[in-house]
Parts: sequence; structure tokens; C-alpha cells
Amino acid sequence: MQGLISVRYRRTTSDEKSTIHLEIEDDGRGINIAQLREHLKAKGRVNVDSMADLDVAAQIFLGGMSSREEITELSGQGVGMPAVREEIMKIRGKIRIARTGPEGTLFEIELPDFSKSVKNPTVTSSASSAA
Repeated sequence: MQGLISVRYRRTTSDEKSTIHLEIEDDGRGINIAQLREHLKAKGRVNVDSMADLDVAAQIFLGGMSSREEITELSGQGVGMPAVREEIMKIRGKIRIARTGPEGTLFEIELPDFSKSVKNPTVTSSASSAA
């Protein structure tokens, strides 16, 4: 099964700073909120049923949280998103889940732009899928 991931990029500049904004969106097969709720309940989290979906989704930034039913060498271990968040915060950036649900999951990332001398950045991507 394959999914679609879209990445949008823009840069904003003010007198004080320049910021890179990334939006990373999947096609609706991203975070499984129901599975994540069950995982949180099993870990003893209270009030999980009363949490909004976005609040539940934000729990993936905590260690050991995953919405995957299956643990593989590459996913489901609950270490990837905490590491991403930590690295982004190290450079004074921000990451948040702006939307999740049947229409897809949207991550918004803001990073300080350290490359003020670069006028027209080139964004490259590569994709691979595991069967």
C-alpha cells in the first residue's frame, strides 16, 4: 500500500529574521488516532477519551508513543517523532500538527533561516517505499 506525501515550502523575511515554513501533508493514511488513543490508555494516560484529536496526535512527540499496530525496524517504535521534534527545537524551530483526520495529517514546521545569502533555494526530495 502506498500513500502520498506533499511538501510545501515558503520563506518569510522581516527586518529581524528570516523564517522557513514547511508544510508536510499526507493523504489521510497518516496518524491513526483511534489506535493512538488505545496505546495511550494502555500506557495509563487518563482523560484520553475527552482529548481532542489534535491533542491526541501531539502525543506522538513523546517517547514511546506510536499509532502503528506493527513494529518494524523502521517504524512503530515511538522514537522517530520525538527525535525530529528535539532536533527542530535545538535550532529554535517549531513543529506542530495542524490537522489530522480523514482528509490527511498536516505538519507545520518553522525553522530559522540561517542562509540569508541564498536567494533561490533548491528543494530536492527522494521517495522510496517498502513493500
